[in-house]
Amino acid sequence: MNKITKFITRHKNARRLGLSYCRTSSFNLPETININGNSINLDYPEEKGIFIDFLSIFLDDDYGLAEFRKNNISKIIDIGANVGFFSIASRFFFPDSEIHAYEPNLDLKSYLSHNFSQLNIELCTQAVGNKSGSVKLELMGESNQTRVNESSSGSTEMVSLDSVVKKVGGKIDLLKMDCEGSEWDILEDPESLRQVDNITLEYHLWANQEDHDYAKDLLKSHGFKIIKYEPSSEFGIICGSKN
Repeated sequence: MNKITKFITRHKNARRLGLSYCRTSSFNLPETININGNSINLDYPEEKGIFIDFLSIFLDDDYGLAEFRKNNISKIIDIGANVGFFSIASRFFFPDSEIHAYEPNLDLKSYLSHNFSQLNIELCTQAVGNKSGSVKLELMGESNQTRVNESSSGSTEMVSLDSVVKKVGGKIDLLKMDCEGSEWDILEDPESLRQVDNITLEYHLWANQEDHDYAKDLLKSHGFKIIKYEPSSEFGIICGSKN
């Protein structure tokens, strides 16, 4: 995306949320955004990563929510919710959907509870993996870099993707993942992924020492057609659909 196209996209998406965007250097994170005619108050920690995530999710639509709008999306799972920006954006694009947001970092619970209070989004304070168990959190600095490590002595519950699928009735219309390396374990569960129609995720190459083609091939092996793909140096965002 060139600079002119990015500016036009950000300006248009900001207006939809009741915001003004002229340039990144003068843009401040809002305290309130408009979601389908409702004024939603936001709460978040003062972190550079939060600012970047806001631009990425709301103004750039890096996770491709507009791409999925033509599909029948009624059940959405957000794994690695952080302060809830993806789930909030999902409510904008899919106002009647059922949304479940998973975030194991309890330091973010108050922000999430506040941000979801007007939007009928269910908060689950658990990690998600390819099996149930427990994990320890590894705080890497800013909140959006929190990692989980499987450990029998961990104090945080991890639930399996299979149990998440069953909880929502056996089918996920849109699965989002941004879980700092844990995505690779989840993507090793072909049975559960058969019940997922659309997927969007940020993948991290440091976690498995593979390349970008590996991420694309892995999604294709689960039956997804790649509809959006944005590789970077050590990570990338990829979207796939079975429709």
